[in-house]
Amino acid sequence: MADFPTVLTGMLPDSALRMGVRLSKELLRKHAARVKGDKALIDAAVSSAWVTTLRHDTCGVAPYKSETEGDFSELLVVGVQAHTEITPAQIARLQQLIHIAVQYPLLLAVDAGNAVYLSLLQQGAPLEALLRAQALPTVPEFFCYVAWQQEARPPHLMALFHRWACALHALALMQNKPAVCADLPFVPLDSPLVAAQLVADLHRLNQEWKAVSQDLKKTTNPQQRITLSKKLRHLGIQIYQLLQIHNILP
Repeated sequence: MADFPTVLTGMLPDSALRMGVRLSKELLRKHAARVKGDKALIDAAVSSAWVTTLRHDTCGVAPYKSETEGDFSELLVVGVQAHTEITPAQIARLQQLIHIAVQYPLLLAVDAGNAVYLSLLQQGAPLEALLRAQALPTVPEFFCYVAWQQEARPPHLMALFHRWACALHALALMQNKPAVCADLPFVPLDSPLVAAQLVADLHRLNQEWKAVSQDLKKTTNPQQRITLSKKLRHLGIQIYQLLQIHNILP
């Protein structure tokens, strides 16, 4: 399937790729456009698109369904080849539109040429739960983790969906690393819930660290500077400890 981002083809079984079908712009406009301007965005941003389905008969992975965790009878993967001049704001809106329109557990890959923009949303989840990440070819650990390997086949489709979620969370952490860290490795976590909580906690601590840093730059009062410096050190320790607990930093 030439339209699918080639950097991600290894994450799907060949059987599912062969089942892929094209999505026309007319279909996208009909089901995805919500407000004035959405149809124009689809026309301007999308070069081509297609969808494939991961079911037991297309990938050999058992379905999963429960009242509490949802229906994972099948997973959809939508690939969009975008025009190279697409902007980050257009990518973000396009992701929202497709996830609103497709009421299935869905992995969306928007190939913008220099990077693949991934997004993930579970069926019935609010749009605020949309998980996004930008995949660059320079993160080999990510591509090894999401690679489709027969010997590492997940027990059911929910496990596969959660595997994708953990990978996207790890990419998001790398791209939004705390200000006190020079770099973060790609380290997928044990579960999407754990990963989501870590991302939220790190974001909160990082925002606090930036706010205290700004206050420290503005004040010349010696006592205030001592107090703010101590708070900065404490926040930095909290951030490092949180990363160490999850084995992201040694």
